[in-house]
Amino acid sequence: MVMCDSNNMKCNGVMKVSLQSDNLYYTFGLSLLVNEVNSVLSKSPLYFLVGESSSDSNEKNIIFRDMMVSVHLKKENRRWKNDNISPCKEIYHIPFGCRQNSLSEIMGKLEKILLIAHMDYSSFIRPENHKSIGLKDFRQLSLTECKVLLLIGKGYNIGHISRMLNRSEKTINTHYRNTIRKLGMLNRAEFYKYASFIAHGASKDCNTLCL
Repeated sequence: MVMCDSNNMKCNGVMKVSLQSDNLYYTFGLSLLVNEVNSVLSKSPLYFLVGESSSDSNEKNIIFRDMMVSVHLKKENRRWKNDNISPCKEIYHIPFGCRQNSLSEIMGKLEKILLIAHMDYSSFIRPENHKSIGLKDFRQLSLTECKVLLLIGKGYNIGHISRMLNRSEKTINTHYRNTIRKLGMLNRAEFYKYASFIAHGASKDCNTLCL
């Protein structure tokens, strides 16, 4: 396991992992588990980044936050080869609440996260690769569930969302409960924290993956 200062990003050819939490016990234990899983997978070396800088967030391959993970996949720009433009990123956000998981279940989640992070976008979107990683289609959010997630994250209540989507409040509540279940959240407070990040601090698309 190699540590790298986030102000000095000269760590080419490796997976850059940022641990963003004020809980030092959590970040230390997580770094050990991530490194152990990565060594079993025999993937490229990991550099755990020290320090925070919003300006270099696109340089990071994986960002672990409290209760969630963001994975940056390279997405080649069509003009890249001719115009010397760097490939852009597609960002996927993964709920990572593990308080009710066993150690083997946590390591199973970390294995899926690392397998995803070592792919580029074009490889990841192939259905056969989803299957090889162990992602289940029935566990992913539907289009309506994504809309409910984003609208709740923006502060709208069930009544507002019902009118905006032209669905009954009972139907919206069903989508709400299903979304919380698929994300693996323990309560609505955790769900709102995640939804708020997706709605305000993430990209314009939902891009949520449920492991």
